[in-house]
Amino acid sequence: MKKSLFLIMGAAILAMPMKAQEESGVSKDPVFDHLMFELEATSGLKNKGMSPTTFNFNLGYQITPRFYAFAKAEGSINLYKNDDVKTYFKSQALGGGLGFKLYNPKTNFLGTDLRLSVTNTIGSPDWKYTSYSADLIIYSNNKKQRAFTPYLGLGFKHINSHTSGISNWNGIIGTIGFRF
Repeated sequence: MKKSLFLIMGAAILAMPMKAQEESGVSKDPVFDHLMFELEATSGLKNKGMSPTTFNFNLGYQITPRFYAFAKAEGSINLYKNDDVKTYFKSQALGGGLGFKLYNPKTNFLGTDLRLSVTNTIGSPDWKYTSYSADLIIYSNNKKQRAFTPYLGLGFKHINSHTSGISNWNGIIGTIGFRF
C-alpha cells in the first residue's frame, strides 16, 4: 500500500513539470519576450522647498502575465530653495520594484499598472536619501509584441533624507516614459 501511494505521488509530482514545459503559442525566445526596457522622467510638486526631478532607466522581467519585477537606475536633480537661496542637489540611485497589471492591454483599450519601487543613493551624492514610490501607470493598447509604447503616470513618493539640514520630502509625482 505504501509503495503504490509513493509511486502515485511520484508520478503526480513528475507530471507537473512536464505539463509546464508544453508550448502554448510562444515564440522561440521566451526570455526576450518577457524583458522590458523603460526610459522615464519623473517630477514632483514643490514641498518644503524641494522640487525633485529624476531620469530613470528600468530593466524588468515579466514573471507572470500580470506581475513583473524591475531594477531601477535613477539620476536626480533636486531644486532646493531655503531662505531665498536657490540651489540644486544631484544624486544617483539604484533600486528595484514590483509591478502589477490591473488592466491588461491585450483585452482593454488602455493598460494600467500599479508599481511600487524603492531606491537608495549610491556614491557620494549631494543629497543622500532612500525613496519609496507608488505609481499608477497608464499606457495605450499596442497589438505588436515588442513595440515602442509611451505611458503616463501619477503617484506618491516619500524621500527619506540622510543628509543633515535637508528634511524628508513627501509629494505627488508625475511620470512620462517609454517602454520598449
